[in-house]
Amino acid sequence: MGTSTSQPSPASSNNWRLARALLGKVGVTPEQQSAELWRAAVADREPELLASLGSPVLAEAAFLAGSASSPIEALRAFDAGLESRKAADLVFDMGRRALVRAVAARIGTGGFAAKLFAEAVGYYVARDMAGIVGSRGRVPTIGAAAALKHQISDVARNATRLGGTPTADNDSWRDYVARVLGVLQQREPEGSSRPASRKGRS
Repeated sequence: MGTSTSQPSPASSNNWRLARALLGKVGVTPEQQSAELWRAAVADREPELLASLGSPVLAEAAFLAGSASSPIEALRAFDAGLESRKAADLVFDMGRRALVRAVAARIGTGGFAAKLFAEAVGYYVARDMAGIVGSRGRVPTIGAAAALKHQISDVARNATRLGGTPTADNDSWRDYVARVLGVLQQREPEGSSRPASRKGRS
């Protein structure tokens, strides 16, 4: 994942078919569009998505968001951690941006989580949005597309609150991320007949 070099969602992947069909469609709520994007993302990359978003690298960023006195201090510590681990993942670029913004705004660990998930879904939206603006039945203008992206990001930010209070130790952070991913997919309560993912769906 990454935002600077977004590529369209995989054309050959059945998991993304419904998400692409609903993105920007008039009459489909941002919540519905968000849920399909996250269901596709989880189905396409599980368990790698949880491993990335729930990684110790981002648990450390969550800690720094609540403890660093300045964005520069947070950034130096985060980059030092990446270097020591020899860690590389495009999701860490999202974490880096989210960390700087959270510390600058003094919104702590919860604010970092909100910005991280907003960054992630913003990437998924951006991958396909450019190709649908102005198409029949889709968002008519670039401005409307930008507004929709913001609304879908708001859904992600709200999901981080519904997922509970994030903590920055490794296991708790991963569990928190798993809960937020569940909220974002609008999973049914335990015992529901609705499948959690759409692997193999045609």
